[in-house]
Amino acid sequence: MRASFTVVALSCTMAMACAQPAPPEEAPAASESTGNLGQVMQGILFPNSNLIFDAQSTDPGAPPAENAGSGASSTYGGMYSGWQGVQNAAIALAESADLILKPGRVCSNGTAVPVESEAWIMFAEVLREAGRATLVAAQAEDQDQVIEVTGQLAEACALCHEVYRDAGPAGSPERCVPAPPL
Repeated sequence: MRASFTVVALSCTMAMACAQPAPPEEAPAASESTGNLGQVMQGILFPNSNLIFDAQSTDPGAPPAENAGSGASSTYGGMYSGWQGVQNAAIALAESADLILKPGRVCSNGTAVPVESEAWIMFAEVLREAGRATLVAAQAEDQDQVIEVTGQLAEACALCHEVYRDAGPAGSPERCVPAPPL
């Protein structure tokens, strides 16, 4: 019996030693963009920046108003409100810098987002920093600080829009054209 066990154990050991090593795993491919730049702006940046701008005149620390509606929007609309909502909006804006720098995304007119343009990269970084500054103010639960940093956020939006969005009407080929080098 002992001899049989020894033969089986040696056979398994030799089989494992002779086995081919597994091929190295390939890095997962980057995912394709789901939305164009206009959709990312409208779905993420616009609502979150407006939530932050609203904190200038509406105290996020005040008790939430009663909601008389029904449905999911009414039931869950205030779930992450107040200062937590402002913090979440700030995080969304800061993280959006990576989304607008993602290679392969197109603008609403079909033009590739100029992710390699120095100006585009700088504008994305200004957005990231505005989001981070807003997060610090929101974590301090200080409405005056939030009011101060909304200027930084407005400036981040205006700098980029002036060059890329306001160059022509929606969908026109003048939009989303790489800016001249800085």
